[in-house]
Amino acid sequence: MDFVHSVGIYGNMIGVQVSLALTDGKKIMDTASLFLPYPPDLRQRLTAFKRNVNTSNSPDKKLIHALDAEVSDWFVQASRLLFERIHCTPTIIGLYGQPIFFNNATWFLGSPKLLVSKLGIPVAYDFHRTDAIAGGNGHFLHAPYYRAVVDRAVELGDIEPPSDIAIINVSDVSSVTILPANGEPIAFDAGPGLALVDEFTQIALQSEDTYGEIASKGDVCVTLLNQLKRELYRMPVPSSVCDLRKFLPYVRLFHKCPPLDGVATLTTFIGQMIEHSFIPYPGVKLAVLAGRGTQNAFFKTLLASSFQIITPSSLSWNSHFEQSEQAAFNAVRRLHSLTISYLTTTGVLLVCGRIKRVMPAKE
Repeated sequence: MDFVHSVGIYGNMIGVQVSLALTDGKKIMDTASLFLPYPPDLRQRLTAFKRNVNTSNSPDKKLIHALDAEVSDWFVQASRLLFERIHCTPTIIGLYGQPIFFNNATWFLGSPKLLVSKLGIPVAYDFHRTDAIAGGNGHFLHAPYYRAVVDRAVELGDIEPPSDIAIINVSDVSSVTILPANGEPIAFDAGPGLALVDEFTQIALQSEDTYGEIASKGDVCVTLLNQLKRELYRMPVPSSVCDLRKFLPYVRLFHKCPPLDGVATLTTFIGQMIEHSFIPYPGVKLAVLAGRGTQNAFFKTLLASSFQIITPSSLSWNSHFEQSEQAAFNAVRRLHSLTISYLTTTGVLLVCGRIKRVMPAKE
């Protein structure tokens, strides 16, 4: 298969990530990315819309349509800026869009029709939705991209070829992707991520513990930690998508202990939930820690007791642009009819996504 240039687009509530990838859908030869911030008023309206749809059973369709058009215009602007920077017109665009969470589901703002009409390039889109329609969880579409990232690091000499390697992404939720030396990738959520710590610190301390400094000053409450483990280890978290709403009520238990101890105990619990999820995979010893968890020194120390932890930079991987790079990579996999969803990741074997093609000019 030929290597082609593709561009991926992803919105993260504060702006647009766009990434170019030179790839054949199996290997990544090169990448380039940029970030274009949304104007403050659009950020405010997106935040207000997100808040309103989560408290309403009937979101305003006119508002959705208006936001969709405005966000799409910013996607176009960001794409054109990248095209100018790289002096290249891509073969295809991968659109992940601007996610909006509603009733434990995800909507994606961004019009493939508008992008095709304004940029004149085919757009691959609807990856998550087509996976969900086919019976998948619509969530773990990153495994082929992770494999390409690791393979590129091996080719560059950043790491030795691993037998098994895991990517542990810890943000609001903790997710795990295992790339075995042989066999298909495995992906699942490993429980609540730092959202639990955020919830507690905002109430108890009106602060955040981004770097783990607060947790490092507290003592772990073993009695409370064991109580939480007894109750929550029974939840069917591995091999499924984590619903944070099931976990957030447990934060109330921590208001009985000193705030610093509460942060230390909650952070320890999150780490132990991840370790617990690896019980069926005892051979995995090397792990890449990605997401917000990379900043939390206390949390990194916890995981280092069970894994050899490396950072994305050790792989020459700028994980800040993971979603847009992933969209670019999966667009080429869709173009070449390569599998994106697996039985061991989303629950279905599928070349997910649709392609909106450029209409031929009328004579």
